[in-house]
Amino acid sequence: MLPNAVVERKLKQLEAQGVKLETGVKVGTDVSVEALCAQFRAVFVATGASRPVMPGIEGETLPGVYTANDYLTSANVDGRPIGGKNVLVVGGGNTAIDAARCAMRAGAGTVTIVYRRSEAEMPARREEIAHAREEGVAIEVLAAPEAFTAENGKLSALVCRRTELADEEYPGGRRGIRETGETFTLPADVAVLALGFTAEPIPGLKTNDKGLIVVDRDTLAASREGAFAGGDAVTGANTLVHAMAAGKKAAAVIMEKLG
Repeated sequence: MLPNAVVERKLKQLEAQGVKLETGVKVGTDVSVEALCAQFRAVFVATGASRPVMPGIEGETLPGVYTANDYLTSANVDGRPIGGKNVLVVGGGNTAIDAARCAMRAGAGTVTIVYRRSEAEMPARREEIAHAREEGVAIEVLAAPEAFTAENGKLSALVCRRTELADEEYPGGRRGIRETGETFTLPADVAVLALGFTAEPIPGLKTNDKGLIVVDRDTLAASREGAFAGGDAVTGANTLVHAMAAGKKAAAVIMEKLG
């Protein structure tokens, strides 16, 4: 996450340049793409990928189980993440690492990342993984979540299935996994689901089977005349740098179109 001071500074710079900010408005719900295109000569949709991917397992709605969005937002707003004695983070990307390190800094007794493949396949940056280990975060690899269990209505543990990397001939190659039949249990009073994000569907624009907005690769033009799109809403969860590049590319195309 970008520091709040950086975000505030950038917003003030935009306002100083004449950009008007309308907050608390959800595109597709509070205002339609059709209405925006009727009002403006060009519309750039950069709604991101904020819908968390859920594992679809028993107990994922128990008290004590949080999405990474909610968990990290609590740390950002409250200045301190939700505390726990035994914290589990399910996932292997940079968001999972962020959540794990936040939990450790909040004083958790144990923080364990649970990832279904080996460490070599973790999408998180190598240096981030190393920093997490230095802070005391444990990483349980080759483990897939099966079910959250509860005691007295609250989260108490995560049951995992032991996995193994498949052979090259297996569908998906070495990135494919197979279950060994072994299960084991990890205690937890707080669990964070960091399995990635997908885009919120935007009515009025063509999307692919993953719900991402379909655009022309060269112009970033969407299916509706006057609409353009970029960033995570098009590519899926990606880096800030990629989103900035899409914004600059679309801006150049739009300015040329408007003359």
